[in-house]
Amino acid sequence: MLVAAVNAPWLWSDQERAQLRLEHARVTHKYNVDGGLFFPTELFRHLVWMSFVQMPEVYPRTIRHQSRDVLHTTADWEFFRSATHDFAQILRRERELDRFGGTPQMKRDVRDRECAAMAAAFRAVRAHFGRERFDRMLYEAASYSESLGNAETFRKKTEMALQTAQRCQ
Repeated sequence: MLVAAVNAPWLWSDQERAQLRLEHARVTHKYNVDGGLFFPTELFRHLVWMSFVQMPEVYPRTIRHQSRDVLHTTADWEFFRSATHDFAQILRRERELDRFGGTPQMKRDVRDRECAAMAAAFRAVRAHFGRERFDRMLYEAASYSESLGNAETFRKKTEMALQTAQRCQ
């Protein structure tokens, strides 16, 4: 058992998380991700997506109820909205291109800007709320579940998620 498995998931390193994720799949033969097996960048992207693109009327209230002490006040949400504005705009544009068609080049151009926007937003939010405190909230309140298909797809998506975590924080 890796040392990370006994610590809170928001304290795990990216390498520990990737190893645990792959080990979990190897042992259980289940290729889904939930809870502590997500990288913080995956949870952050999901939080911004759900809060400002997919379910802006509902999801912020859900987070307010599930979080102990982060994103509870109007001021918290105003800061979060401001800090993540550019990143949320990119996610909205990705959705538009997926829904209404966009050339492969248009989609690549938007995706190429996503990492830098996510990194800037993530750094600002972590600095404001405190890295450990904000990451704890991600794992306690913003977690979800996702199936990643078969073993090979799971491995590739885990490698991509690790690369994103290393580049976009």
